Amino acid sequence: SFVAIIDCLIFHAVWRLAENKKN
Repeated sequence: SFVAIIDCLIFHAVWRLAENKKN
């Protein structure tokens, strides 16, 4: 569903931010 797509995009955005803060 549409909400699932948004949820996935948010998850990837947060994950990338966390990865950037690590390095």
